[in-house]
Amino acid sequence: MVAAASLAAKEYAIGVAPRGGRVTVPEEVSEARQFLEQARLDVGYLPTAVRGVADSDLAALEAMIDRVAPPDSVSQRAGTLIQRIAAAAGGALDPYPQRPPSLARGAAVFREQCVQCHGPTGLGDGPKARQLQGPAPASLADRAAMSTVSPVDVYRKLTIGVAGTAMPQFEETLSPEDRWAVASYVATLRADDAMVREGEGLYGAHCAACHGATGGGDGPLAKSLSVRPPALTFGCCLWPTVSTTAENSCSTMRHYWTLKGSRSCMSSPIPSR
Repeated sequence: MVAAASLAAKEYAIGVAPRGGRVTVPEEVSEARQFLEQARLDVGYLPTAVRGVADSDLAALEAMIDRVAPPDSVSQRAGTLIQRIAAAAGGALDPYPQRPPSLARGAAVFREQCVQCHGPTGLGDGPKARQLQGPAPASLADRAAMSTVSPVDVYRKLTIGVAGTAMPQFEETLSPEDRWAVASYVATLRADDAMVREGEGLYGAHCAACHGATGGGDGPLAKSLSVRPPALTFGCCLWPTVSTTAENSCSTMRHYWTLKGSRSCMSSPIPSR
């Protein structure tokens, strides 16, 4: 339910003018409605104490979409609902990866599970794409369309699917580790050579002081930290921090993956950007 409510708010924001009152991309608004419908089906699985308020909040979100409310207000209402569910459940609801996801594994799973629809480079031109009913597979390489899509969003869609499209849910067929791996890999598909160069600059500005110019964990600030930065050479991906933009994250990820052949890493203490 948390995934559906969060995705509904994001899809709605893509399909409506910033101040509300005007639908600019009807397909995105329709998708938002379907995510909310999906969420309401799951109300019965929530802790008893929060079921009533969750159903009321979801109904309010549907009404806001019907009257084309400003996207910020929809996002705020969805965020309040998620906080209430988290409080009732006793903690965070997203199972963030305990180890940095592997881009190499993500590429392998993408080839096994996604290429038939999304195509080998994520352009939405796989061999099954034209045979599908409903909306065409998304182009995961479309920089503009994917600019607001974070790895968390991709993970959530992999988990619950996208109602009204041919995108299935993979919660039962892919482990959380594999879903995070694919989400990380998908973030690299939107990046071209220019973004790799941009990522090189971002890495130099924000990462090299601790991780070192070549990712050896030997930057000039490394020895002053309470936890030594790991060498970015052990088969995991450079995971974006929470407040890093989706674009900056995928630029840096793609740059480092290009340099290391899918060998980079995340660690603590990493600051927010």
